[in-house]
Amino acid sequence: MLFVGHNVKYYKIFQEMKKLIDINLIGDIIYIDCNRSRPIGLNINENSWRFYKNSCNGGPLIQLGIHLIDTVRFMVGFEFERIYSISVRSFLKTENDESFSVNINMESNLLLHLFTSYMLPESFYINVFGRNGCLFGDPLNGLYFQKKGSLKKCKISYKNNEPEIEEILDFYNFITNNIYYDNTSAEIAIDNLRIIEEIQERANKNIPVY
Repeated sequence: MLFVGHNVKYYKIFQEMKKLIDINLIGDIIYIDCNRSRPIGLNINENSWRFYKNSCNGGPLIQLGIHLIDTVRFMVGFEFERIYSISVRSFLKTENDESFSVNINMESNLLLHLFTSYMLPESFYINVFGRNGCLFGDPLNGLYFQKKGSLKKCKISYKNNEPEIEEILDFYNFITNNIYYDNTSAEIAIDNLRIIEEIQERANKNIPVY
């Protein structure tokens, strides 16, 4: 029995966003913007496994960004197509770059921007922009809906949870009672890694010079 450790999709805020997207609250999706960053960079030194490419290849991209990719796929179900990526290392002395900015063209010309960094203040959000409205999901600050034609963001209530505990309970129930769970499959997990590798491969390439 295999269970993939993608726990971000277990956050109730993102599950609620998926429900609202599925009932077409915001209409056709045009753009998604997401960010998962943590200010742990200055604590990374040569004694840390995060310092080296052979133990943490991709730094924040493989540690934080991959969860955004998995959760976006869970929420909207589109496949990734063209990828453009820029990464920088301005302050850290690690083997990995410290910040990644990624633009992805998904199916149906849906545009995705993903940012992840070891240098920013704690940041954690997925914002989804549709033709009829926008959803702003931030586990640290709440869920908001902005209707087309309005400048006001209205707060949407949802029940907070402990995603790691729910994920472990799902695995436990599957092992002991053969209860089905809706977690990332092995195929999707491997494909998530393929996307991460492609982002790394394309970082700082195909950039026009003016």
